[in-house]
Amino acid sequence: MTKDEEMAEEYVNNQGKDNILDFGENHIDVSFIKREAFLEGLNAGRPKWHKVADGDLPEEEAEYFVIFESDGTLYRGLESYYPDTKEWSTICKIIAWCEIPKFEEE
Repeated sequence: MTKDEEMAEEYVNNQGKDNILDFGENHIDVSFIKREAFLEGLNAGRPKWHKVADGDLPEEEAEYFVIFESDGTLYRGLESYYPDTKEWSTICKIIAWCEIPKFEEE
């Protein structure tokens, strides 16, 4: 079980009696629905990593978080991508990338 799944189980267990909906003679356990909704909420707030080897490249010119390889060692950093030329701003081998999250200012 992953850490996320453990957190989801803990959330559902803390709901207690609220996990059972009572419809007279019928009782519905909604634990599974609450667990899946909790996991979806976690994933919605996390950036998704894309594997370059799968041909999954950005569509927009922008700066991205990247994992790149140099001399056999993996590093992380920021790099720009240019979709017109399908090139990164570095000469290193980009392994994976993800969007930089945008936060609303309050």
